[in-house]
Amino acid sequence: MKQAWNKTKHLVTALIYIIGILVFVTLFDIVVAVLNGRFYSDAAFVALFGVSGVFAAFLGYGAGMDTAETKNKITRRSLGLLLAITGLLFIFFFSEIEGGEYRIPFKAYGITIVATSLFLLSGKFDDY
Repeated sequence: MKQAWNKTKHLVTALIYIIGILVFVTLFDIVVAVLNGRFYSDAAFVALFGVSGVFAAFLGYGAGMDTAETKNKITRRSLGLLLAITGLLFIFFFSEIEGGEYRIPFKAYGITIVATSLFLLSGKFDDY
């Protein structure tokens, strides 16, 4: 059991970062909308989630690589694939389930996670 946990710890860490950043950005969005509702537009709403998707992907990838037992090409690809699948879930599944106010921001979050994962999978980010 412990050996299986050590092999998947980096994937769980990356998912925790992605979900944690999504929760933080959602709460930050609510606070900004309440405090500055007059100046807060739909474009700012979508841009906030898009930028946070890039941060979520980079931070999740970095934390996942830090907690990985072995840092090699397989670890890098598994993290990149996890990020891509998570981003696609936000684009096609979670945004459709929500379907209301957060539909387009969830798609922006997913698109930026997928785009960042493609950059990370290219191998230009690190030397593993």
